[in-house]
Amino acid sequence: ECSFVVTLVIHSKPFQAARGDILFRQGDVCKEIVFLPTGMVRLSVESGNGKDTLAGFATEGTYFGDMEFLKNSVITLAQYSAMNNCEFLAVSYQIMSQAIAENLESGTSFRNEAEKRLTAFKTVTKSQVNGERNSRSTLRRRSTKPGM
Repeated sequence: ECSFVVTLVIHSKPFQAARGDILFRQGDVCKEIVFLPTGMVRLSVESGNGKDTLAGFATEGTYFGDMEFLKNSVITLAQYSAMNNCEFLAVSYQIMSQAIAENLESGTSFRNEAEKRLTAFKTVTKSQVNGERNSRSTLRRRSTKPGM
């Protein structure tokens, strides 16, 4: 549905970030879905031990903020950091909701994709945090064996 895209483009707000800029910290308020025409953004989550764990990347032609939108939350699930100079187009949750309501087919596709991305995000972050714990546990067990 062309009108879905047109609505998003007409109401998008451009902005830029330089390499290393933190766009959002985990837990920040964000009320926008952010499209990434150029650049790369690193997604990371705090793993509980004070360290950031890589959760993935948003690459050129993709977007982020959809997982939070899907959860009807304005609290970011991850930290979003520019890996290089980036250009963005931000669309408010209000405009996205309006576009979805007016274009059911595109809106359903968007929500389905956001659901897949949220599931993948949860899987990746859970396995990485558990993997870190398992690695530390393994190291501790190995170091307590006789002769080590």
